[in-house]
Amino acid sequence: MSFGFQTKNESGFVTVDADYRNLVLREKVTGTFTTQQIQYGLVRLDVARTQITITNATNPICFIYTDATASFTEINITGSTYTWTITSNTNGNFSAYIFDVPATTGDGHGIKVYDESAELVFDSENKYMKVVDYFSLPVTNSTTQHVRTYNNSGTYAVGSSNPNGGYVPRFDFFLLNGISCSPTSITIKERTVLDSIQAVDGMGEMLPPASSDYMVIDVTGY
Repeated sequence: MSFGFQTKNESGFVTVDADYRNLVLREKVTGTFTTQQIQYGLVRLDVARTQITITNATNPICFIYTDATASFTEINITGSTYTWTITSNTNGNFSAYIFDVPATTGDGHGIKVYDESAELVFDSENKYMKVVDYFSLPVTNSTTQHVRTYNNSGTYAVGSSNPNGGYVPRFDFFLLNGISCSPTSITIKERTVLDSIQAVDGMGEMLPPASSDYMVIDVTGY
């Protein structure tokens, strides 16, 4: 940066910089996956779906922590309203975290940093997105499990660029990569979450991507 306020952590990474606007926690939703058996033709499927919505959003990112195995199956954008559909075939708990640019400025105590345009770029009252990992996985026909382990015990949530998996045309099903989390690791289980494209709005014309990007964040205490 050429001028302004900047702080770095003990590893030398910039944590506050007047040239950048950090994403903050805008919404946190907690709940449970409780599967119900649903029949599609001759196929019976145990499925639980939940929808996470944020309004007045700018460019939000959704992350999930779950002790079940779940997948992002859809995102619907209407103006500034974003809705994610998350599917699981197993029972369990989840927490969804939505990060976006700050919507308002708090009036409490702490440190606030503004850029030269008087835009707020840091507020010590906000809970900021702390990225700990980023990786890509190609589409395969396997059921491989990819485990990422972290040194510190905490709460790690996962976001995905798209619902990576495979399409089963005979039954109009998607076999999607599933996300599961523990206090020291996250696991991506290939082709383990099954859902029908007839049940998820907008997925009928969707083809599986060549790969998906995954981002892992530390939401301990959030």
